[in-house]
Amino acid sequence: DRLYKESIDNTSSSPIKSNFPDGDEENHKKLSMNDTSNEIESNKFRTSRRNTLLILNQNHISEHELLLESNSSDASLMQDAAHFVKYASYIYLKLRNTVVETFLSGSEGSCFTRPLDTLFRREFNLADIGLEKTSLCYMNLVNGIIATPYAIMVDDEVNKVVIVVRGTRSIEDLVMDLQFIPFSLEKVGNVCGFEGKGHWCHQGFLTRSKWIYNDIQKNQTLKTLYSDRSPFKDFPLVLCGHSLGAGVASILALMLRSKFPSLKCFAYEVPGCIFDEDLCKKTEEFIVSFVRNDDLVPRLSHHNFETVREKFCDVLARIKVPKIKLFFDLRVPCEDVHLAHRNAKVLKPEKDIRRDTQFYQRVEKLKLERFEKNLAGVNKFQLFIPGRIIHLVDTKGNNSSEDYVPYYAHRKDFNQVVISKRMLSDHDIHFLIDIFRDIRLVGPHSNNVSLISHDFHQIFLEDDENEAIEPDTRLFFCCSNPNGKLPLVLASIAAMAWSLGAYGSSGCDFITFHSVLPELPLGLYSYALYECTQLDANNTCVSIEISEQCFAYPPHYEASPQLQASRGFAALGKVFGVLALTMLWVSTCFVIQRRSWNVACIMLLLTSLFQGLVLVFVRDSDCRNSVDVDDDFFITSCSMNTGAMITIVSTCLWFVVAVGAIRLARMAKPG
Repeated sequence: DRLYKESIDNTSSSPIKSNFPDGDEENHKKLSMNDTSNEIESNKFRTSRRNTLLILNQNHISEHELLLESNSSDASLMQDAAHFVKYASYIYLKLRNTVVETFLSGSEGSCFTRPLDTLFRREFNLADIGLEKTSLCYMNLVNGIIATPYAIMVDDEVNKVVIVVRGTRSIEDLVMDLQFIPFSLEKVGNVCGFEGKGHWCHQGFLTRSKWIYNDIQKNQTLKTLYSDRSPFKDFPLVLCGHSLGAGVASILALMLRSKFPSLKCFAYEVPGCIFDEDLCKKTEEFIVSFVRNDDLVPRLSHHNFETVREKFCDVLARIKVPKIKLFFDLRVPCEDVHLAHRNAKVLKPEKDIRRDTQFYQRVEKLKLERFEKNLAGVNKFQLFIPGRIIHLVDTKGNNSSEDYVPYYAHRKDFNQVVISKRMLSDHDIHFLIDIFRDIRLVGPHSNNVSLISHDFHQIFLEDDENEAIEPDTRLFFCCSNPNGKLPLVLASIAAMAWSLGAYGSSGCDFITFHSVLPELPLGLYSYALYECTQLDANNTCVSIEISEQCFAYPPHYEASPQLQASRGFAALGKVFGVLALTMLWVSTCFVIQRRSWNVACIMLLLTSLFQGLVLVFVRDSDCRNSVDVDDDFFITSCSMNTGAMITIVSTCLWFVVAVGAIRLARMAKPG
C-alpha cells in the first residue's frame, strides 16, 4: 500500500496542494485518479484532475473518501476518537501507577474493586492523569497467558461508561499476539447471543476476551452501573484499546453487543487479523479501527506473511547479478525515487525468469505445499481489520502531528506489508494522542492541505545509466557509509589512537628515571624495581638489573602534582575518546548533520589535547633532585620512554581525526 507523495500539476512540477471548492454538496470527497495509460509523460506522473489523493494498491488504483469538517458525523467521530485515545494510552502506565500508588496505597494488589453500593458516587477521580471528570470503578491488573489488564470507568465529560483494555507489554502478551490462527465463533455466539456460525476470529485475542467477559460477569461492576437505580443507566458503553488491547476490545464488543446495542468500539492500531471479511462488514456499525501511516501491526496476518515469503522467493529467482555484488549494493539504500532504476540493474523482468531451473521448481513446489496445507486447515479463512477503517496519513512525511489527514480505507488495502523506516515507530500510541489533537479534517476552505504522504515517491523512471543515487534518506545499515568512506577511515584511526593511548598510559615504562643507579622505568600507575643479580662474600649487591614485572605504587606513596595531573588527563582522554569514537562509528551508519559533526570535532580536539597533556609527567618534580653520594652531588632527571612515545603517536592520530572531522562538518548539511 503506497500513498504517493506528489501529484504533478499541469502547470507546475512542485507537489500539488488541495484546493477543495466551496459549495461542495457531497458528504465526502472522492480521492480518485483518472486512467493512467495516457498520463505518463516525460517520466512524470500527471493527472488531469486537480486536488486528488492517489492511492496505489499493488497494481491498481482505488478510491477513498476523506473525512470532512462539514460532515457532522465525521467531525463527531474524530472528536470521540481523540477523547478515548487517551484511555488507550494511559492504561499502559499512568492509570496503573495511580491505582497502585494512590488507590491501593502502594500495596501489590492485583485488582482494584469498589463496593457495589459506592459505584454511583463520583469517587476515585482520575484528574491526576488528565481525566478530570472520570471516575474509576474497577481495574484488574492481572497479566497472564489468558488474563489481560483492563478497567471500567465512568466519564462524566461525555456521559459514557468506558471499558479500556491494555495492549502488548509483556512476554505473555506476545504469546497471545502470535496465536493468530482463525478460531470458530459458533460456541461463543451461542453464549453471547450473536450469530457466530461460519465466522472466525483471532484465537489468542478470543481467549483474552472470554476471560474479561467472565470477569465482568463475576465482579458485577458493569451490571450495577446499568441497573435500574443507577444514574448511569442511560450512558452508552464505549470500548477502546491499542494494539492487542484493540483486538481484544473488538471481540469483547461483539460479545457484549446483544446486551448493549448502542455500544461503540474504538480500535487504535489494531492487528490485521481479527475477524473474517463477512463479520468485519457486520461490525462496521459499532467498531471503528484507526491505522497510522505505515504501521506494521495492522498489516500483520498469516496471509500477509505467506505473501511476503512468496514475493521474496520470486525476487531471488529474478536476481541477475552475483549475490555478493547484490549484498554490497543493498548495504547502501537509496531513495525511493531511484529504486526502480537500481532494481532494473540487479533484477530481471518476471517474464524472463527461467522456469526450468531447479531453484524455481523447488519454489513452486513450496508454494503448492503451503497452498494445499492452508486450504486443508483453518488458515483458509482470511482475517482482516474489523469495522470501519480510518487511515491516518502523514501528508508531508515529516511526522508532524499537524500534517495528518484521515480517510476511509478498505480492509484489503492492508493486505501487504509496507517496509519502511517508520513501520515500527508508527505504532506508538503516545504520539497518536498528539495526532488526534492536531489533526485537521478537510473543510471547504482548506486550500493549503498538501496531499503528500509516507516516505514514498512516485516512480516512473527510464533506464538512465548516468542517474546519480542520492543517499540522503537511509535506514540503519551497519557500515553503509551514508557520509562517504571518510568517516569509516577516521573511525578506524580513532580506534587505533584510543588503543595506543590506553596502552601507553597503562604500562610502567612511560618515563625513564636517571640517577647514579641504572635507569629505572616509571609509569602513571606502576613502576619497575631494582633486582640484585649478584652478591659478594659480604652479601653486598654488586650487580643490579631492572625487574621485568611492574608493581603498583604503594598506598602510602604520595604522587606529585604532575603525576596526578597526568592521571587526570589520561582519564579525560579515554572518556572523550570513547564518545568521539562512538559518534564516528554512528556516522558510518547514519547521516550526521553539521551540528553533530561540530560536537564531534570539539570532542576530538579535546581528546587530542588531553592526550598530549599526559606528557606533563615527563616534567615530574621528583625527576629534578640532587643526590649526595660520597660527597659528590648527582642531579637526577627523567626522559621519555616507550609509553610517552606511544602517547605522542596517539595524540597525533587524534589530531588527524579531528582535522578530518572538521572537513566533514563543512560538507555536512546544516541542522
